[in-house]
Amino acid sequence: MHRGMSNFENKTFFAPKSHLRFRPAAWRSWWVYDTMWELETTELHVLRARPTLSEPRFLKYVCLTKQFLDEGVARFQGVAGLQRVPAEFIEDFQVTDAEIGQQTRIADFLDDQVARVDQVVAMRRHQLVLNSRRHRAALANAAMVLGADDPRTQWMKSKSAWRLLPLKAVAKNLDSRRVPLSSEQRSFRRGDYRYFGASAVVDMIDDFIF
Repeated sequence: MHRGMSNFENKTFFAPKSHLRFRPAAWRSWWVYDTMWELETTELHVLRARPTLSEPRFLKYVCLTKQFLDEGVARFQGVAGLQRVPAEFIEDFQVTDAEIGQQTRIADFLDDQVARVDQVVAMRRHQLVLNSRRHRAALANAAMVLGADDPRTQWMKSKSAWRLLPLKAVAKNLDSRRVPLSSEQRSFRRGDYRYFGASAVVDMIDDFIF
């Protein structure tokens, strides 16, 4: 501790205590690598691999598995809105007793795969930027060819100038025309027309009712 701060050494990683950060959809691992951090918080489980027994990156990936996250959520303690992941869960979670060399090979493989995924994500984002630029260029070219005053180019102006209308102003809701039929009523109207329930066809009747 120094000035109220905790020093975290190289290859320390953290698991959040708060239920808001630990849940699978929101979980993020924090990883100290080739640097020294100082933090002041009580909201993290601080994990450091035992040098002769485990590879730090392997343990980090263990803490990203679905099993770890699902079991952690199931072990939440505290009242709603203030739930925390108990230290006992972190300490007692079962980890494969793989030889450290094998752990290193697994971590190397996962590092490579994650880097590939990150590269694909970066390329997709760049593609979206390029598509946006191409779209704007096409609109500008159309305006130049047709002329800025041509009625066909007026819609290209900033969307901030567009009016907002309620959906009912441009479309009709026909739900009031629906004729619900009970199973007993349908039993007297057997036919070739499909009768839909909430998510699928539930019967066949003799005529359209909408």
